[in-house]
Amino acid sequence: MGVLRMLLALLVANSHHEYFSFESMAGHTAVQAFFVISGFYIALILDEKYKRGVWTFYSNRFLRIYPPYYVAMLLMLASLLLLDAHPFGMREDFFEAFARSWRVWAAYVWTNLALAGQELFFVMGWDAGGSLHFEISDMDLDPAWQFSLVTQAWSLGVEVAFYLAAPYILRGGPKRLAYCFAGSLGLHLLMNFLGSQYAEIGERLTPCELYLFLSGSLGFHLYKRLRRRVLPAWLGPTCLTAMLLYVLSYEAIPESIGFPLLIVVVALGAPFVFRAFRNNRWDRFVGDLSYPFYLTHFFAIGVFETYFDEVPSLLLLLCQLALAVGLYVSVDRPLDRWRQRRADRQTVIRPQPGQPAGVAPLAPVPTGRNP
Repeated sequence: MGVLRMLLALLVANSHHEYFSFESMAGHTAVQAFFVISGFYIALILDEKYKRGVWTFYSNRFLRIYPPYYVAMLLMLASLLLLDAHPFGMREDFFEAFARSWRVWAAYVWTNLALAGQELFFVMGWDAGGSLHFEISDMDLDPAWQFSLVTQAWSLGVEVAFYLAAPYILRGGPKRLAYCFAGSLGLHLLMNFLGSQYAEIGERLTPCELYLFLSGSLGFHLYKRLRRRVLPAWLGPTCLTAMLLYVLSYEAIPESIGFPLLIVVVALGAPFVFRAFRNNRWDRFVGDLSYPFYLTHFFAIGVFETYFDEVPSLLLLLCQLALAVGLYVSVDRPLDRWRQRRADRQTVIRPQPGQPAGVAPLAPVPTGRNP
């Protein structure tokens, strides 16, 4: 599913700087589709690679998310301090905000380093005295999210929260999965029912977005049922083509049916696409670039908008891709090899009395790469 993941990352970037002339899917919607894919992958690797405890799963997820993110965060910090370049403000804007109180410093140091709680900044704001308030209070506030270094990293906080809960939800049997899915979807719908101000909360907080991940996990259960069956060779490529076309034509579909159908298309199509392309190195490479591209695209946009009166979109896109390749080669790929070795040790089978030790046969499984 690497091509689909990269397309979604491109659509997120396109929502922040227009590269394509046609009306495309909103960046937030693309992130939500990524959550569904992540739910599929996490259910897959918990089932195939991390059956003996959760410590290696948690530590490998940390190695997957945080080191590339810290590199992107340092790039944004250097860009802000040295070049006075940031997509949502100038250096003096940040200094003025941080000078309000120690609470501002503490909030941003914590959320930038730990990621936890960064999604809350999209529904909160600072007052002139440096106090943080929910925006539903209708006060005159500065949006809190605009002072985050890597603004799009709010989704990583949601992702990490899902990782923490995933072993206990996904290994708890179908009833627990169904209850969590229904509860999260119900909470999401309740927020929408309460009005637009609360709907924004329902689009950001982990409990309200959990159903998206679990939709992908339900798709994995379909994959388990089908993986030993012989399927037509054309089925996987056809499903991928249908998913790509649906994503590209999303804005032409009424929103009332477009978003629910998007979740269904991605969750049900993932098993067939993954089965068809799981050993395709080119597809995996393209998918692996989606995460560093997602992390660094705002850095490139901020620098270009600072030094160009009219940003050359093609040059910007090429620079973003080059930056993503550089981050992948220097940080992501070496860490991925280490993570795979650590995961492989989890597949050792303890011998039964009278039986030799062995290693569980596993086909290569790509880890979930998500914006």
